[in-house]
Amino acid sequence: MESISPYEGKPTVYLDHNVLDFLTEQGLDEFGQMLIKGYQVVYSDETLKEIRRSKGFEESFLNVLKELKANYLKLIIEQPNFTITGKASIIARDPYDVYKEYCENSDDGVDIEHAMQQWLFKFSGGRKGDSINDIHNEQVSAFSELMDSIMDNSDALPEGAQRQL
Repeated sequence: MESISPYEGKPTVYLDHNVLDFLTEQGLDEFGQMLIKGYQVVYSDETLKEIRRSKGFEESFLNVLKELKANYLKLIIEQPNFTITGKASIIARDPYDVYKEYCENSDDGVDIEHAMQQWLFKFSGGRKGDSINDIHNEQVSAFSELMDSIMDNSDALPEGAQRQL
């Protein structure tokens, strides 16, 4: 269940992944307790994206967010055109639940993102055994899978949004 976190007069602090990494390795100790007592800690989809990339350490990061009593900072997007409103909400939710939903809703873009990064790896000296054509074929395949997924799920979109596909 979502609930808007009551504002307690504390300054809001957004911890980037480097700070969360530090707290995961070092524990909350004095610094963490100072954050809990003096600040309203928030995290966002970008935080969840970094946690997902941490492969094998997800639970450690989520535990730190939970211990910090961190709230989820979510951008408010207008339907049906997905227009960014410039507003956000801070929601009191269990980080594990938010992370699970994030992963369920972001799977479609992961392969395309990975495929796009392969150009950078190739031009930076990586993927020595692969040709540019190999990478191009990966990108075409990932894009085709993304489009198939979008079309398969398009009936879940509001009526006006379907016409735009």
